[in-house]
Amino acid sequence: MLLKCIVIIIAIASVILMIPQYAAFVSEKNEEKTGFKEAIVKYKRFIIVAAIGCIGFAVYSCLLHYESWMGAVLVVHNQLLWNICFLIAAIDFKVKKIPNRTVIAILLVHTAYLIVRVCANPGQWKEAVFPSLIGLLAGTLFMAVCFAVSRGGVGGGDLKLYSSLGYCYGLVGIVAILLYSLLPAIIVGVALMVMKKAKFKTMMPMAPFILLGLTLYLVLR
Repeated sequence: MLLKCIVIIIAIASVILMIPQYAAFVSEKNEEKTGFKEAIVKYKRFIIVAAIGCIGFAVYSCLLHYESWMGAVLVVHNQLLWNICFLIAAIDFKVKKIPNRTVIAILLVHTAYLIVRVCANPGQWKEAVFPSLIGLLAGTLFMAVCFAVSRGGVGGGDLKLYSSLGYCYGLVGIVAILLYSLLPAIIVGVALMVMKKAKFKTMMPMAPFILLGLTLYLVLR
């Protein structure tokens, strides 16, 4: 019960911490000055959705996905990554850009998790580290090919985000996330073109679809 409470507290705290980050980035982009209180009012819908999503995901994870303290650490790891990806999706939807600092945050969270895991089981460091490196390489290579073939249709931010998630969830994880995110993106893109609301070369924010892919992977695996 104590571990479950800790995870839920972390979920709430992470929501609170990411609001000013979102407001600050959007303010920089729009050349506005938005304080914390103003951000609360201006982005109240975002805050409500984020709070419901983060806390709901935390409760779901707590009830179903751990039986030990390392399992609790994994829940916190997944929770923080989901929160960061929610922030990225919101920013990408708003200004069509994925900030480098958010991708760096993903890398730092997973690196911290690897350190804890290796310290807990020093003899299994290869099982902890190698899948992450393979996932990072696979995600980077796949998206690099897509970036080259699309000739700018795939953004550099999307490449970095997929690569960082490959680092977090390994080869199987990044393949699943790619599948769960690209198929809905293609369906939506085709639907928009049929309705003549977009063209083949129209840039579409991918981070919301990546968030969907990550959510489906974490729920269904």
